[in-house]
Amino acid sequence: MMPTVILAQERDALTRAVYADEMRRWGNPEIGPEIIGNVRHVTARPYVASTLASVPDEFRGHLLTEYRQQDATEGEQAANTWIRDSVAGLFEGETLNLSASDEDVRNLAKTTAARVEKLLLSGVARAEITVRAMLLNICDRLGIDYPKGKSTSGMAARMTAPRWWRHVLSRETLRRREEVAIRAGLVHAKAGQYLSDATFHRLNQKARRDRLFLAAYEMFNERGDVLELAEVFEAGQSNPKHRFTEMMIRTKGMETVAEELGWAGLFITLTCPSRMHPRPDGARNRKFDGTTPRQAHDHLQTQWENVRAALHRRGIEHMGVRVEEPHKDGAPHWHMLFFVGPRDEREALAMFREYYLERFDPDEPGAKKHRIQVERIDKAKGGAPAYLAKYITKNIGGIEAGQQLDLQAEGLEPGNVLPRPAAWARAHGVRQFSFFGTVKITLWRELRRQREAPLEAVFLPHWQAADAGDWHAFSKAQTAAPLSLWTEERPSGRYPDETVRVIRGVERGGHRLETREHTWEMRRKAGISDPWTRVNNCTRGAFEGPGNRPGGGGWGGDRHGFHPGVKSGSDHASPDLHK
Repeated sequence: MMPTVILAQERDALTRAVYADEMRRWGNPEIGPEIIGNVRHVTARPYVASTLASVPDEFRGHLLTEYRQQDATEGEQAANTWIRDSVAGLFEGETLNLSASDEDVRNLAKTTAARVEKLLLSGVARAEITVRAMLLNICDRLGIDYPKGKSTSGMAARMTAPRWWRHVLSRETLRRREEVAIRAGLVHAKAGQYLSDATFHRLNQKARRDRLFLAAYEMFNERGDVLELAEVFEAGQSNPKHRFTEMMIRTKGMETVAEELGWAGLFITLTCPSRMHPRPDGARNRKFDGTTPRQAHDHLQTQWENVRAALHRRGIEHMGVRVEEPHKDGAPHWHMLFFVGPRDEREALAMFREYYLERFDPDEPGAKKHRIQVERIDKAKGGAPAYLAKYITKNIGGIEAGQQLDLQAEGLEPGNVLPRPAAWARAHGVRQFSFFGTVKITLWRELRRQREAPLEAVFLPHWQAADAGDWHAFSKAQTAAPLSLWTEERPSGRYPDETVRVIRGVERGGHRLETREHTWEMRRKAGISDPWTRVNNCTRGAFEGPGNRPGGGGWGGDRHGFHPGVKSGSDHASPDLHK
C-alpha cells in the first residue's frame, strides 16, 4: 500500500476519533444538513451544533452563513470564536428560551411566580436579609434584572405575581431575540431597517391586540359617568398627533425664551464610536465589538450626563430637547436642539467634544467628522421646530401634522400600528424624546385639565398660558412664581403594604388647585368577552393603577381631561388642535 494512502487512512481514523470525542464533549448534538453544508471542518461540527442548539430557527441559517464566511476569510479558530461570542450571554438563565411563544412565556410566568411563593411560604429563609438574598439569587439564575429600589416585601410581592414575571420575561425574551437578529445580519439597510422584520411584526401584533383590549373596556367614576377606554387612551399623549403638537409647542416656546435671553440655538447630532455599529453600510463591520443598542444608548446617555455635570460645575445655563433614533443597523444616535448663551457656546461645545469624541477612539477614521456635528439654527429655515419636526414625525408617526415624508423610506409602512423607529425604541427600552433645562410638562398638563379660570390669582397666569397653548408665557409664569404638584399617598392597588403617590392638582404657598376631582375605575363592557386569547401577551396592568381621572390633559384631545357630564361626541371631548 502506498505511503500516501496509509497517511490518508490514519488521518481519517484520527479525524473520526476526534469527532467522536467532540460529540461526547458537546452532548451529542444533532448534526443536520445546515451544519454539514456550512461547517467544512468535521471536528468543529459538534461544537457549532451545540452552540446553536438554543438559537431560534429563524436566526440559525443566517448565523451559519456568517460562520462560513468567517471560516473562509479568517480561519476555523476565528469562526469558532465568532459563533461563540455571537450567542454569549443571550441564553443566560435556567428557563429563558428565545424560541418561546407568548403562551410559553405566560405559562413560565405563572410557574415561576408559584415557585417563588412556595419557597417563601416554606420558611427556608426567615430573616429579611436572607429572604432578599434568596430573591436576588432567583433573578440571577433566571438571567433577569430584579426589582430595583424596592423593599424586600415589595420584591416578594412582585416576584410572586405572574403579571410581573410576564412583563419581565416578555421584555427580556424580545430584547435578546433582537440582539441575535442583529448579530445574524438581519438588521441593516438591505434587510430589516432599524430592527428585524420578525420583531417588528411581533410588536405590531401586540399593538393591535392592545387596541382590541381598549375596545373591550370602559372607565366609570363614583357619579356613574362612563367613558370608552379607547377614547381615554386616544385623548392623551399616546395619540401621536397630540404628542407631535405638544412637542412642537414646547419647542417653539423654548426658542422664544432663548431669543429673549439672547441665547444661541444649535442643532447637534451625536453618534457612537464605529465599534458600536454592527453593519453601517449593510456589510459586517469587522470592528464591531458586540455592543447592543441598549448598551449604545447607555453610552450616549452617560456622556450626556457627564456633559451636563461639567456645564453645571462651570455655571453654564442651557436648555433644549433631544431625539434618539436608530441608524439602519439598529445602533442609536441623537439629534439635539441646544440653546446656550453666546459667551458660553464655545466652552459648551468643548465639553461635548471631550466626552463624545476625545475620550472614545478619537483617532479612528471619520471620528472628527461624524461623531459630533453642529449646525447653527437658521430662522429662515423655520427655526427650531422645523429642525425637529421630521425626526419627531418619523419616530412617533405624527404624519397628519403636515409632514410630507416618503413613508417606506422612513420605516412608516401604511397599515402598521407602529412606525419602525418607535418599534425599535420599544424593543430596546429606549426613551425617544427628552426635554432638559425647561419647566416641567406635568404642571402644564394638569392646568389644562381645568375648564374654568381658577378663582385664586396665584394660579391665574399659569392657567391662562396653559389654556392658550402658550409655552413661552407658561415658562415665564413658572419661573416668576413656581408651582408644584399637589400629590397624596394612597395604598397601592397592585401590591400589598405599598403606597403610591397620586396627583390631585397643583399648589403654591399653601394654595391648592384641584384638577382631579373623581376616582375612575376600569371594567369590561357588558356583553363583551375578554379579548385576551391564548396568543395574547397584552399586560392588563398597563391600564390599571391609581390614577384619579382618565385622559392625558395634554395638547391635543380633550385639553382639560374628562369631566362629569362630558359625553362622547360633545365639543369638550373632541380634539382641540385649532388653538
